[in-house]
Amino acid sequence: LHSGLLALVYYSLMLVGFAQGEEGARLRTVSHGRSVWKRGLYRATLGFEKLSGLQYLTLGGWSEEVVRHPFVQHADVVHLHNVHGGYVSHTILPKLSHRVPVIWTLHDMWPLTGHCSFPLECERWKTGCGHCPLLSDYPALAFDTTALLWRVKRWLYGRSELTIVVLCRWMADRVRESPLLGRFEVRLIPYGIDTNTFKAIPK
Repeated sequence: LHSGLLALVYYSLMLVGFAQGEEGARLRTVSHGRSVWKRGLYRATLGFEKLSGLQYLTLGGWSEEVVRHPFVQHADVVHLHNVHGGYVSHTILPKLSHRVPVIWTLHDMWPLTGHCSFPLECERWKTGCGHCPLLSDYPALAFDTTALLWRVKRWLYGRSELTIVVLCRWMADRVRESPLLGRFEVRLIPYGIDTNTFKAIPK
């Protein structure tokens, strides 16, 4: 998407959690680890979240850096993807979405559930989670805080303005069924590919 926007002469900038390469001023890593003490405190925060079951909730202070980042300050629109990678917290959604229009592309069901990315046959995400049968599934919880995490998401989303993008009709149906995200506009935009690189060939 970033490369495609640049090819169309849009001014696109990326703010990422972990970078394996730099693209000039267009790519920046969320700087949780610029100093030894800051890296240690950040890792301690992640460890506390894992042990306490407060999945990504105490990262809110670290995530303020994203809201204050110059990329965000000067953006016409912010396009989010996965926010459950341990480098940003969904607790910034209300503040972020009232500062700039936010589009959120969902790549799994984590935004709809109390903790898991793919609930399989479990449908507790429709009623508030709790008594989770999938605690060890990514992102894993030490013990069951899924009902609390689901309610926190409901509170946060209720104070946010979002446009939701999904990649298939199945996911669009799940979002519309969700008590958490069902009130938002949903757009179906399948994955795009660079046809200069990827081409259909005989099987």
